[in-house]
Amino acid sequence: IDGNTDGHFVSGSVTHTAESDNPWWEVDLGKASAVDRVVIFTRVDGGLYTRMDGMVASLLDDKRQPIWKQVLTKAPAVSVALPVAGDLAVALGEPSATHEQPGFPARAALGTSGAKVGWGLGGGTGTDQALVIPLVKALSNEQYRLVVSQNYGTKHVMGRFRIGVTRQVPPPPAASAGLVAAVAKETRSWSVGERDMVQQAWNRVAPARAELNAQMARFDTELKAVDKEIVSTPVMQELPADRKRVTNILVKGNFLTKGDPVNAGVPSAFHALPKGSVDRLAFSQWIVSPENPLTARVAVNRLWAQIFGRGLVETEEDFGIMGSKPTNPELLDWLATEYVRMGWDTKALMRMIVLSAVYRQEARVEDDHQRIDPRNELLAHFPRQRLEAEMVRDQALAVSGLLSGKMGGPSVYPPQPAGLWQAAFNGERTYPTSMGEDRYRRGIYSFWRRTVPPPGMQAFDAPSRESCTVRRIGSNTPLQAFVTLNDPVYVEAAQALARRMAREGGTTWEGRIERGWKLCLGRAPSTIERDYLLRLLDAEKTVFQANDADAAKLAGAGELPSGTTKAEIAAATVVANVLLNLDAFLTRN
Repeated sequence: IDGNTDGHFVSGSVTHTAESDNPWWEVDLGKASAVDRVVIFTRVDGGLYTRMDGMVASLLDDKRQPIWKQVLTKAPAVSVALPVAGDLAVALGEPSATHEQPGFPARAALGTSGAKVGWGLGGGTGTDQALVIPLVKALSNEQYRLVVSQNYGTKHVMGRFRIGVTRQVPPPPAASAGLVAAVAKETRSWSVGERDMVQQAWNRVAPARAELNAQMARFDTELKAVDKEIVSTPVMQELPADRKRVTNILVKGNFLTKGDPVNAGVPSAFHALPKGSVDRLAFSQWIVSPENPLTARVAVNRLWAQIFGRGLVETEEDFGIMGSKPTNPELLDWLATEYVRMGWDTKALMRMIVLSAVYRQEARVEDDHQRIDPRNELLAHFPRQRLEAEMVRDQALAVSGLLSGKMGGPSVYPPQPAGLWQAAFNGERTYPTSMGEDRYRRGIYSFWRRTVPPPGMQAFDAPSRESCTVRRIGSNTPLQAFVTLNDPVYVEAAQALARRMAREGGTTWEGRIERGWKLCLGRAPSTIERDYLLRLLDAEKTVFQANDADAAKLAGAGELPSGTTKAEIAAATVVANVLLNLDAFLTRN
């Protein structure tokens, strides 16, 4: 192709291709013929073969419909042989079968080789079955190849099967022996099952149902597309008794030296499992049975620790001989029995505890209390305790008005110091800091990489999550104040709180400071407290009025509240930062 003469192959000449848009060249074989390969020769002189880059070779049937096509991005310097490989698409109709295993319908037989789902015979093996696949159009008089793939072990494969064809249009649907027998009967003698079977067979082939069947097939396809987007969750299932494995004691831990067999059960130190089944359901019922005091004690103790900072049994994770003894065993047992009596209602238990006198007392320490019970184990006064790491961050965002109320969804990436992930992963990973609303989601939604935990959380004693931690041991370090004073999360919270004070506190800074104090501590400030913050505000405002760049940086982006300046908002941000760092703000009193 692409020459100047007659294009006669025997004479060694080539055919010229017109240099117009979308030129084409066609060979007419005279009649429909089988083609194994297409060989294309190009012009070899002067590098002119490159003019054929991007050519498309195709084959047409006797009705001039394309049945094969191949694109050559780069033309060959001399020639190229293109094998006509691949099967031709054949349009198939809706299959029918005499038996369909649940979840493995007849239409699944049209899947590709190696597919996980196909036509299943489960429940119908050992008897004659049939599968009928209709063609949308009759095939031409050519040779075709049918590949039957059976990939499910040895139990559900077809045995002694045969393949047949018919010229009947449309072909009769697959009919089971039961359907044939039912059709041979009088309709009045049909059972309910036979009537349903005949009705279903009629629905598949009745011309009046064709449109509805097509609509149902379309809906089924859409439903499958939706199912593919749903994440499946594996579920464990108990094995039958005859298939349960035998578990042996391994002598000296050697799996090759098996000792006596052991059965499922609980340690003899506890009360026995209910008679009968020893499956997981029985075990779960045993755990919460009224005869088991340990579960309720542990649950009550953990709730007590969340409220008072320390459990009645200090070692929440260990109620055994290595754990601490309860400071008030009678109270622990009474709470445990009440918890069971209330139907394990945690909300009711919480209400009962927080309405008690021990919870509602002051945190002020008396001299005799300090002398008699220095660790306050008997709770002579309320135990002051710092909020946990997640609460510290969420509370700052909440009072500033930044905290997002959005629920659910994927994890988010709140700000953290730059470069931590690069250092941990040799520069191969970068922390993708979230923007917008996701930046201020609750701490429970924060992405947590155990090898590089958020430093702002670790400073407040959050565990790395590399192992389960039932009890957090609290600490008080200068690094915690460094975080709440300088971490971007708390700086942004202070900026937002300053603007909120300006918007909601009236027109004077006295009222605005009172508003901020109430937001943070739930009470009005004393005169001394208010005056101290006013003096701080005036001093910082003087500094920022002399340095507009610093004022703009600390005030933050966005529109300023009405009647304020950048210097005022920057100074108010300093005041807000002080409020967010007050001991009373970070501590439960």
